[in-house]
Amino acid sequence: MNPTPLDAILALVPGAEVTLPGDGSVVWHRPPTPPVSDAQIADRLASLQAAAAWDDVRAWRAQLLSATDKIRQQIARQAAGATPLHPIDAATAAAWQSWTQALADIPEAYPSPADVIWPAPPATPSVTWPAFPPGIGTLAAGWPLI
Repeated sequence: MNPTPLDAILALVPGAEVTLPGDGSVVWHRPPTPPVSDAQIADRLASLQAAAAWDDVRAWRAQLLSATDKIRQQIARQAAGATPLHPIDAATAAAWQSWTQALADIPEAYPSPADVIWPAPPATPSVTWPAFPPGIGTLAAGWPLI
């Protein structure tokens, strides 16, 4: 979702009755008390857009984790003592655990979604990666999508 000025107005004044003629102005049909300034609308719009961008980051992170569920589950089963058909060595398992943690840390590690550098996953031939959406940072070198 890409928030609009109307979304910002409704966040500031729920139930507001307005018209946005397209020239950047706002026509209030019932002006709110106290009035809402253009600066307040712009600030709220920026806040809503930032929140939507972080939602996009979290959604793609969830897709990445979903795409790698089988590998991460196999690592967990091996750690619990199961003997898989195709064992994953300790170094590869550690690399997957580090990558998963790096994904979890993204929202706290970057000031904005555009600044995110997505860590490259450990090499694996069995993952079908989701398409990389625009506006949520860049992929680190080594990504199979590049």
